[in-house]
Amino acid sequence: MRYGSDHKQETRRKILDIAGKRIRREGVEAVGVASLMADCGLTHGGFYAHFKSKDELAAAALDHGLCESSDRIFAFAERAARPAGVHQPAEIG
Repeated sequence: MRYGSDHKQETRRKILDIAGKRIRREGVEAVGVASLMADCGLTHGGFYAHFKSKDELAAAALDHGLCESSDRIFAFAERAARPAGVHQPAEIG
């Protein structure tokens, strides 16, 4: 079966999303590679196609989560800074 060109990137994002949630909820030490990958619907062997170690996963998951949070904060700040009734061109329509 041949996957699309963005399949690996999408899979990595899915792993990071789920890992980030589990790390925040359970802590880094409690999140095992096998159970994380099972939560993603993948085998634990596939983990190593994306990360060299659990430490690399933890760093990437934290970075991923912080980037997503900052994106949401900046988007909120942009919306809040606009005067009432003023819309960006992309919103008209």
